[in-house]
Amino acid sequence: MKSYCIVNDTTPDLHVGSDAVMRTIREAARRHGYTEVASHPVSTEITGRDYERLLARADLVLINGEGTMHGDSRGCKNLAHFAAVAKEWGKRVVLLNSCYDANSQVTANLLARCDLLCFRESQAQRTFARQCPQVSTRVVGDLSLQSFPRIERPASATDIVITDSVLEDATAALVEIGQHFNARYACVKEFRFGSRKNLPLRAAARAFARSVVRLQPRPGLLLDLVRHQSRATFHDTVRRAGVVITGRFHAVMYCLHNRVPFLYRASNTGKIDYVLANAGLDIARRKVTGLPDVLRLGLRAQDVVQAAAYSPEESERLDDYLRQQQDAVAALWRDVFA
Repeated sequence: MKSYCIVNDTTPDLHVGSDAVMRTIREAARRHGYTEVASHPVSTEITGRDYERLLARADLVLINGEGTMHGDSRGCKNLAHFAAVAKEWGKRVVLLNSCYDANSQVTANLLARCDLLCFRESQAQRTFARQCPQVSTRVVGDLSLQSFPRIERPASATDIVITDSVLEDATAALVEIGQHFNARYACVKEFRFGSRKNLPLRAAARAFARSVVRLQPRPGLLLDLVRHQSRATFHDTVRRAGVVITGRFHAVMYCLHNRVPFLYRASNTGKIDYVLANAGLDIARRKVTGLPDVLRLGLRAQDVVQAAAYSPEESERLDDYLRQQQDAVAALWRDVFA
């Protein structure tokens, strides 16, 4: 029996994108005859007592880099150290689906011990190469692209749909856009209803309170957000979108996969910019910071939808990018599970 363990398992995040990434990895392992013998969840430090559990029975170690490997964060350094320990145990180690930005040379040197390093964007690959030019790496687009469902959208879709962001100020800006256009809310990540981490609910409640003070109460977005606290509603909401305005990397990936027009507010790194550069899309036209930028595209919802539509050239480049990722991920799995 061939076996593997996976670390930085993002399933507990209750996140549309993380669900898709982990489905892709686990399905690929199953197809190639590998059995999962251990896993370690995201946002939980790997300590000495975890090594035996994770490594003793695993022939292959998969590290899901996803959005963790930036800023030399504690989680980033923990995964890099674990990669080096796994190599000392004689394991085959693969870093998969990883961002990479603003990390120390120590972190780069630890990761360089991996048997295979796979980044999500060319920019991440170039950043790592500046630190470890002798190490061979590859780029494969985010693995969510392989597991997101196909959605059928009505040709006349005109709804503006917003999501939240991992950043509080960006979430507030997106909610302001949604409040102005009476937009619908698509839930990318689930939060406990009353949790302080539920940034979208808090931002929508504040936006509604401001509208009441102005004697122009507009409860639509807040009520829609309350109804859509489960990520299970995400697909149907986006299916009816004329445009998605988001601060979430994986919402952008979902839009690319399904050719849904989108605008975006930057996330906690430049990862959205980097993917769009790889896909050949117009970053300047799609990147917004807040409501004034959206209003410059159009005062009415239908004008914004039209402004965000893919040009024929963009559509062609996007089709090419998605085909390339299918080929790249097939080659990746052949090497990972060789």
